[in-house]
Amino acid sequence: MPSRRPALRLPSRLLQAAAAAVLVVATLTIVAQTAGQSMVRAVARQFGVGRLTVPAWSCHPGKNSIPSQRVLVLYDSAGPYAAYGAESGVLAANFASHFAQPVRQPVKSYSAGEMSHYSAVVYLGTNYGEALPAAFLADVRSGLRPVLWLGGNAYQLTDAAYAASHGWRQGNDRLANFIKVRYRHVSLTISNNDLAGIDVLDHAKATVLGAAVTASGQTTPWAVRSGNLTYVSEVQLASGGSEDRSFAIADLMASLFGDTRHSHLAMLRLEDIGPDTDPAQLHQIADLLAAADVPYSVAVYPMYIGPVNQRPRQRIPLQDRPQIVQALRYMLSKGATLVLHGFTHQFGDAPNPNDGQSGEDYEFLRAYYNAEHVLIYGDPVPSNVDGWARHRIELALAAIHDVGLPRPAIWQFPEYGASPAEYGLAASMFVARYERGSYAAGPPGHQDLQTLTEQSPPYLVRDVYGGPVLPETLGYVLGPHVRSTGPGSVSAILAAAAVQKAVVRDNVASVYYHPFLGVTSLRRLVRGMHEEGYKFVSPCAVLKG
Repeated sequence: MPSRRPALRLPSRLLQAAAAAVLVVATLTIVAQTAGQSMVRAVARQFGVGRLTVPAWSCHPGKNSIPSQRVLVLYDSAGPYAAYGAESGVLAANFASHFAQPVRQPVKSYSAGEMSHYSAVVYLGTNYGEALPAAFLADVRSGLRPVLWLGGNAYQLTDAAYAASHGWRQGNDRLANFIKVRYRHVSLTISNNDLAGIDVLDHAKATVLGAAVTASGQTTPWAVRSGNLTYVSEVQLASGGSEDRSFAIADLMASLFGDTRHSHLAMLRLEDIGPDTDPAQLHQIADLLAAADVPYSVAVYPMYIGPVNQRPRQRIPLQDRPQIVQALRYMLSKGATLVLHGFTHQFGDAPNPNDGQSGEDYEFLRAYYNAEHVLIYGDPVPSNVDGWARHRIELALAAIHDVGLPRPAIWQFPEYGASPAEYGLAASMFVARYERGSYAAGPPGHQDLQTLTEQSPPYLVRDVYGGPVLPETLGYVLGPHVRSTGPGSVSAILAAAAVQKAVVRDNVASVYYHPFLGVTSLRRLVRGMHEEGYKFVSPCAVLKG
């Protein structure tokens, strides 16, 4: 039987003083509410929170951060994969937008000498056998502008004369169990077992930039450069993980626009901070990062809703958690950047696709699991996408304003899920997004959301939805019990950061972290990124270039 603690006895004078203090606080709170101020502000003043200096957003990237060059992005538009070709054009334009303003068009519309009006050209061969304009082939052969050619149809370019003068030609497809791609002496993951063939005839004229490696150790050229043409044997622009070969293509993009500088920056985002977050953990993390002089972001949603099977279902607005508001103000006073991460980070009264709890589900896109537990994207949440989403965002902004926090200038869709219309809306309401973007095949206004493809370029881009997108490349530390090794461990994230640094000569590696994991793993993560040679910077620093 547990022992009883002795009752704490206080002098009656102290009890009376305490009661009077409670009465004063309650009275002030009622007066504040009567005057139209929120409870949070009244309680905050009692604890001195209002004395913290929380600066408003003061980052204005300006026109100097927008590239002055232009790049022509050409894609296949015939055959059964026409929609995929157009989607690939979008993904390529996103990558190239870091260096130049992209202009997309079907390759069949190319006219003689057109590439002379651009700094570089990207062509995507997604439809085998698409008839390429003779003018396009002639201009590529002439070396008029730097060209990055991804995928098929290079056999139409590499005739006997070209092969003799440039030292390579497109050969038969390479069908094999490829397990990795070697680029800049680093191994990258690959999921494609059917690559366009590259036959190198003269190594003095053609330089192999990367090789695909089979399970038996055999290699075949993956990318080659000759003159002003860089050729890659596949189209890989979607995200395939934190060590994916799309990062090699991102680095090859840089080579189109002159000398590439060597710079390795890092960004850190604290994720899924809502009204149910432990404020003590936020204070501990703020002190740790301030001591390490690490800029970071805090992604906040201001309304918590419990799981769908909870009865009664819990609803906690941020204004009912003054300690969390105080912790956020403390973080912002020490240089953190506020990111708005939705309103509730969930949707409605049904799983979407998990348990309906805030922080677990999509908010702006329907999603479900099929019989094989594969995630399937559905439709936008409402029929009136723009009106509903705008109202949702405005509710979130109002909730942030009501607790006295500055208006967030950066947005992040919960679970990175939204329709193209919602992405465009976010671009019109915020300075930037901070996330992995999702892009669908199909004509504007009629995209097939089940083809949504995530992309995570290793630098700032200005995507087709109309705004800057801050990078998200390293994923996150898994919890609640942090692994020592394997996917989601700190060591795996640091290894991926080392790979990205070696592959992309001018990169921004970005990682996010959940506060409930505590400070031990975060301290290891920050120290490890520093040891890898990364410098942590704020979103504003990346936006300004």
